[in-house]
This record gives sequence, structure tokens and C-alpha cells, in this order.
Amino acid sequence: MAKLKARMDIVRYANCWEDPELLVEGLQPRNSERLLSICSSGDNALTLLAAGAANVVAFDVNPAQLACLGLRLAALRELAYPNLLEFLGATSSVDSNTTEVKSRRLETWKSIRRFADSATRGFWDEHPQDIARGALHAGRFEEFFRTFRRRILPLVHGSRDIADLLEAKDRASRENFYHQTWNNRRWRFLFSLAFSRWSLGRLGRDPSFFDHVRGPVAARIADRTRHALVELPTDNNPWLSYILEGSFQRALPPWLQPQNVEILRDRLDAIRPLLGDLEEASHHGPFQGANLSDIFEYMDPLQTMESAQILSNSLSPGAAVAYWNLLAPRSLARSAPHLFRPDEERARTLHAQDRAWFYGSFHLDSHWKSR
Repeated sequence: MAKLKARMDIVRYANCWEDPELLVEGLQPRNSERLLSICSSGDNALTLLAAGAANVVAFDVNPAQLACLGLRLAALRELAYPNLLEFLGATSSVDSNTTEVKSRRLETWKSIRRFADSATRGFWDEHPQDIARGALHAGRFEEFFRTFRRRILPLVHGSRDIADLLEAKDRASRENFYHQTWNNRRWRFLFSLAFSRWSLGRLGRDPSFFDHVRGPVAARIADRTRHALVELPTDNNPWLSYILEGSFQRALPPWLQPQNVEILRDRLDAIRPLLGDLEEASHHGPFQGANLSDIFEYMDPLQTMESAQILSNSLSPGAAVAYWNLLAPRSLARSAPHLFRPDEERARTLHAQDRAWFYGSFHLDSHWKSR
């Protein structure tokens, strides 16, 4: 298995920057299915649980990411819906937080911490400043977007342009606005700086995350950004809303939508956080489906092939595996065609609808070797 060189004691992603609707459509969880999922902040694992999975094992090598899920579970157990949103910081940006709201969050944490596991309590007790500003703002990636929103975006577009971009429009109107207003020369120049390999590696993700990436980074992300701003609605996109406005006030991520919160409150014991890598998680199978985020982005082709074998040993025949590639091309079906077969047409169709648009490709492979 690949060993990441990045620090594993900080929250890298306070939110899942992937659209779980692709996972729900691709994996189609049912009441009888056990699913394996990369944890990250826990959002996608929770969405899969709300969508009908019988059980979800959410694994991660970073204990700080598991603490994000642990905090969500404790809050879901105890807080009324409006209090849940305020505590997490879902509908307010860091910039708009008052001293009173911050104090209220710290008091709320004191009241719900007994519902969290010991590792979660230990982590957040050591990071009260992140509780105070809202845990959904606590990640390194969120800090990157905060810097982008505060320091770079105002050099290109003012509040009027941002409001216009986020207005409901038909596709033709979105395309016209993008070309006539948004995609000006200054936007292209500053975007190329902000989303360069150097900036993303040192300010947003980690330099080691690009070890297997070849070719330009910013230009490929710019192509996907154009897709999100023209081909997809911009008025109800949670990830676009967060980047440009600093909160989910305009559109909540799926796991936080009221109907899913109500489902989750009754099913929290069906999700299991697990500290470990794919090899460790594979011992807890069999699974009828898996969400592997962009795990193969950090592996070379040989490591991807080895991981395919490890994964195969934990999957039931016919199990679907969903995952993304950001910039490094990796495929289970290509690495291990004797174990996995691709559903390329469905994967392309789903990727075209991906509201968390940064990823260059989405994969949906099926495990076909009998265990």
C-alpha cells in the first residue's frame, strides 16, 4: 500500500469535496448492503447511509478526519436541526461569526461531547478555536478557499458579479454570462496562479498529493470549472456556494438536508469509523459496494494493481466500486482486468452531472471475480 508523506494530525477536508449523488446513483445502496467508504469528513458515508445502505465502514488513515465524522455523529444524536446547522457553521461564514455565536458553539460542544468517542473528544478538546468558528470551516482545504475568496476573487469580481453568477439561469444564459462577464483576462490569469500545482500543493492539499501527476494542473481544473459554471445550474450547488460565499446558506450538502438528517438520527449505529488504510479496512468485509474517493491518485500503477487485489478479497461478486481521478489517471479495470470491469458509459454520464467539479474523471467498476 502507498504511504502518504503528508501530515496526518490536521483536518485537511472539513467537508467532502465530492458530489455524493454520483455515489448514490452509482452504488445504489439498498437495505441489505454493507458499504466501504473513505471517510474524509464523513459526509459521503453519511449520505450513503441515508440513501439506504445497511451498514457503512468509514475508514481513513488520518485520525483528524475520523474526528470530523465523530463530531457529526455526536451532533446528530443530540441537537435539534437549527442548532445542528449553527453548531457546525453550515449556514454562516467564518467572516460573519460573532463572539456570541462562537461562545454558544463552545457551550454546545461541552453539552454533546459525552456522545462522542474518546478519540473525537480528545481531538476537538485540543482545537476549541475550530469548534468556535464552526467545524465545517476547520480544514486546510477550506482555508485555501477562504484565502481565494478574500484575497483573489475581489481582484476580479465584485459582489454584484458573484450574485449574478449564482442566480438561476438557463444554460444559454449561463454560457453568455460566463463568456461576457466571468471569464475575463484577469480571471484566467489569477485562476492559473491560485490553482497551480504549487499553490494547491502548499496551501490547499499537500505537495506529496501531486507526486504522480503529470502535465498542467490549473488548465485542467479551469476546463472543469467552465463545465460547472456553464453546463450545470449555479444557483443550487453547495460547493460553488461555499467557495464564493463561505457557507452553505444557499444550498446544503446532501447529508445536511432535513430529510436526510431525520433518517440519519435513527441509523447512526450503522456507521463504523475505522482508523486504517485499505488493507486494514478490507479485513472487515465482505462489502457489496465501495466509495474510494480519489485514493488511487496517490499511488503508482503497481500500487494500484496491488490495491485492486486487496480490494477484491473484501468484495462480494458484482460489487460496484466508485472513485474519482483528479489529475493522475488510475483505473482498477485497467490495472486488474481479471478482477474488475468498467461501466464507462454510466461513469461518464454521472461525471457530467458532478457538482463538485474539480475531478478530471469518475469511475464506476464492478467486481466480477467470484471470491
